[in-house]
Formats: sequence, structure tokens, C-alpha cells
Amino acid sequence: MKSTIAWLVPPPIKGSGGIREIYNKVQYLCDQGHECHVFVEGSINPYELVDQVEQYYGARDCVLHSGWNYSPDAFDLIFATVWNSAREVAKAPARVKKAYLVQDYEAWFHPQGEGFHWADESYRLGLQPICLGRWLPNVLQRLSGLPSRSFDFCYERPLYFPTVPWEKREPAVCYIHQPDKPRRCAVIGLDALEILKRDVPELTIYLYGSAEQAKVNFPHVNLGILPPHDINALYNRCRLGLCISASNPSRIPFEMMAAGLPVVDVYRENNLYDFPDEGVLLAEANSVALARALKEMVGNPDRLQRMSEFGLTWMKTRPMEKEYEQFYLAVQSVLNGEEARTELPARCYRREAVTAHLS
Repeated sequence: MKSTIAWLVPPPIKGSGGIREIYNKVQYLCDQGHECHVFVEGSINPYELVDQVEQYYGARDCVLHSGWNYSPDAFDLIFATVWNSAREVAKAPARVKKAYLVQDYEAWFHPQGEGFHWADESYRLGLQPICLGRWLPNVLQRLSGLPSRSFDFCYERPLYFPTVPWEKREPAVCYIHQPDKPRRCAVIGLDALEILKRDVPELTIYLYGSAEQAKVNFPHVNLGILPPHDINALYNRCRLGLCISASNPSRIPFEMMAAGLPVVDVYRENNLYDFPDEGVLLAEANSVALARALKEMVGNPDRLQRMSEFGLTWMKTRPMEKEYEQFYLAVQSVLNGEEARTELPARCYRREAVTAHLS
């Protein structure tokens, strides 16, 4: 049975992977025959809104609305997508089914204060979470006693793939540098790369992911915000990628592995449920440990190549079609009034962390 679904989403932001994912999921539901209405936060001129969404995220089949003013009774299902939208969705009548697309534990985006507690409270408003990845269901169950549904991190096969033989790749490291996102730990990342560049000066360091020109104390190339085809070219140019996430994993390491690029990230609980033991190396969340991990990797080309081959093989089982199918099954489960599962995903990463040698 096809349904009419409302989505409450944040305003368009250029380069926002999280908002792109919302529109991708909306489009998939449209492709399955559901009628989706997207209500965009704020007062945006409708023509400008359509232009921005098309420019940033591609043409869409949903109906776009400026502002969160909507009639809940007109919909079979209403989706929250950020913590403040959850508070709005919770106000809908009991007969309307309510879901929450959870891409991260947003309470951690705020210092301990109103923002933290409001975001934390959003998971206890009676909405049914559908989570990106395997760590978030564990967090919501532990902190809120909340069962949830989830779907795996996958990748777009037409966008990320190997194009350059391993032996022809540059002795280079690429780093997703996003200083506007505290969870990306930009200072720790740059400090680690400064140590690495001092110890291995022949390496080329590429920064990308932000229009901001960072104050960096070592030679580097800042590529800014790149379109996907240029990102894939960058991944195929380099021998190692650095991506730091202090909350839910970024999708970027999975896309790096799909292009044959081994990845270094931080060893924290959030990264232990979705990353495999090979293809990714996790280090303590400080610049010395990360620099040590990076240096060990670039100094061992055979290991790098093995990790590259593993990542390619592992990601072949995770095409985006699989993610969409898992997401769609979760949505159908909510629409059918089924209870969320109680079995929690287990850890995937079992290695010890790379540690710092501090004197």
C-alpha cells in the first residue's frame, strides 16, 4: 500500500552530507510510489528553495514546502530528521505514525546545557527511530531504553570505485578537514598531520571538505569542497585517507574503502560497530597516536596494499541498493505498526587501538 509521508527537514546547506542523505531517502520512497512532502525549516522563498535543493542535491520528485507549518492529519507517516523537528512531529495526533531518521547522536553536538538536554530528550518523545549504522541502536537502547531499526553504511557504486593501479598512486594522504563540525576534531587532525609531515616530508598532504582556508603550519594542498567525481579521483591519487569522527561514523571511510583507499580514524566506541578489522586502522583520539598510525601505515606499503584490497572486497557487499532496501523495510515496518527489534548489533572492530608514545 502506498502512503503519504511528510518530512520535516533543516534548510539546505551546501556540502552537507547529512541533508543529502535525507533527500536521497525521500527520493527512494518516491521511487517506490509513496507521495512525499518535504517541509523545510525557515521562511525560504519557494522558488529559491526549489533551486537550492536541485543545485545541492539534484532533481527531486517530492513536493517542497517552505516552513514547518503542515496538517498532520493529511499524512500516514511523519518523519523527524533533526532533534528540533522531533519536538514538532511529537505534537501530531496519536493516529499518525511517527518516525525519526537518526543519523547521529545529536546531543553530543552541544555542550552540557539546554541544547544537549533538548536533543537528548528528542529520542524519548514517542517517535520510532530508524538509525544509520549499528552503533546508534546501542546508544539509544542504553541511554533511552529505546528499541530502534537500522540500516548499514553503504556507498554509491557509480561514484566511488578504483581507477588507478595501486603501484601508480602518489605517496600522499588526504584528510577530510571540516573545522565547522567539532565532531571532526579538526585541530587534532591537523596536529597529527603536522607531525607526520615533519617525520615523512616527502608525503603530499591534501585537505578537502571545506571552503575555509585553514591556518596550517606545514606544506599542503587545500582542495576545498569537491564534487563526487573529483573526490573519487582524489581517493585514487592517494595511498591513505584520514577521517575523524567523534560521534557516529562518517560515510566517508566507506567511500574511501570503495575506491581502494585505506583509512585511519579514532578508536572510540562509536567506530567499533560499523568498521571492519581490516581496511581501517583506529588510533587513540590524540594527535600523537594518529600520527603514529599514519606513519606506520605509509611506511608499510605491503600492508597498505592488503588493506586496500580488503576494503574493495568488503565494500562490494555494500552497494547503496542494500542500504535503501534496509531503510525501506524499516519504513514499511513502521507503517505496518510492527514493533522494533530488541536484538542489538554487535561490534565489528576487534583490534586494539594504536596508542601514543608520550614522554
